[in-house]
Amino acid sequence: MSAQIAVANALPAALDHYARELGQTLERIGVTDSLLGVSPVEGLDGFRGRARMLTNALANRSLRSRHGGPVLDLWPSLGLLEARSVSAPRSPQLLVLHDPVPLRRQVGFGPLVTRWAASAPSKKRPTIVVHSHAADRVVEELLPQHVRRFALHPVLSHEPIGAESLSNTVLIAGQFKPARDVELIAALGRLLPQHGLRGRIVGRGWPDLAGWEVENRFVPESELDELLASASAVVLPYSHYFQSGIAVRALENGTLTVGRRTDFLEVLVGRRSPSLVDSGTAHAYARAIVETVSLDRSGATQALGDFRRRVDESWNALLGELAGDYRA
Repeated sequence: MSAQIAVANALPAALDHYARELGQTLERIGVTDSLLGVSPVEGLDGFRGRARMLTNALANRSLRSRHGGPVLDLWPSLGLLEARSVSAPRSPQLLVLHDPVPLRRQVGFGPLVTRWAASAPSKKRPTIVVHSHAADRVVEELLPQHVRRFALHPVLSHEPIGAESLSNTVLIAGQFKPARDVELIAALGRLLPQHGLRGRIVGRGWPDLAGWEVENRFVPESELDELLASASAVVLPYSHYFQSGIAVRALENGTLTVGRRTDFLEVLVGRRSPSLVDSGTAHAYARAIVETVSLDRSGATQALGDFRRRVDESWNALLGELAGDYRA
């Protein structure tokens, strides 16, 4: 498909890897993307910093509306307020809504904002893009009049990197969020050593947890791939989630993720994968971890190839439905 689309990324640091995954995904399906010059909405502290980020977010909305072609916005800087942005008649605007119910506190969500966004006239409704069917169901409930489109989380084009030797480490990566199941993690901390496994948590905001080596710190991009590649398995211990960029990135590095069975994880690792957990108990997670650790890297290579194929199909379908507006 020959097409062009502008990408708006107001979180250039936080979404750096996601933007690269998207760029390579679009390239595989023949879509040319250009970066829309929006202002960053991240990394500024204090009252003046928040005021500047709000000003930038509002200016970005105006810039997207004035753009002469289709725009894909990678993050709702103002939460569901972005679901009432202005779209030019011949310039479709797509908004990626990663977590319609945020996993941690985020501006622009709540009953009043949701009702206001849901009441947007048709000409002010961007198309909402979701990466999981679970997210789609929530968006349908929150914004029933908006057009919704499904496309899987994008993925890099290269084959799994992997590590020359595995460390027998079970890794939880990423910052702490209230949606993390701390009781489950604590119980796993008691079980993993019984199987000769080392539990490690690396990310900001984590409390100390017995049985885990906790590193409460920011993980730079240059280190994250190395951590994921050297782990024997990554664990996704959420009470609820919609999709996980860490799980996708782990697979790009040859490492499978263990987590509760969801439509997202089924597509990522395969419906019959031993990494899928059907019970929320620590013993069920431990069994899945042990089975996952026992697999060789070929399982991750196969899963990545299958996932990439489905990713490309989903983005082809998404942009193909709007082909009349996306032709170069």
